[in-house]
Amino acid sequence: MLQMKQLDGIIVCSRISEMKILLDYQKYGPIILCEDTAQAEFSSISIDHYAAFSCALEYVIAKGYKKIGYSLGRKRAETVPIVQRPLTIS
Repeated sequence: MLQMKQLDGIIVCSRISEMKILLDYQKYGPIILCEDTAQAEFSSISIDHYAAFSCALEYVIAKGYKKIGYSLGRKRAETVPIVQRPLTIS
């Protein structure tokens, strides 16, 4: 679709394609990655996931919820390191 100019650009939120494939398509239009990447060939945007999770957890605790579970989707990280650390709420 990007190659046929049916799209002006692509925002990639969850990448399963290799960087080489994305690089090949970049000649047809802009591609923006939603991840913290050191790939200078792409524009990217990312958030502080730890701070966002802390904020969300504080919100549900303030609403009175006590039994809180969460699920993360990646078994391994190809683009960013997995960080494991305790979440402390002040």
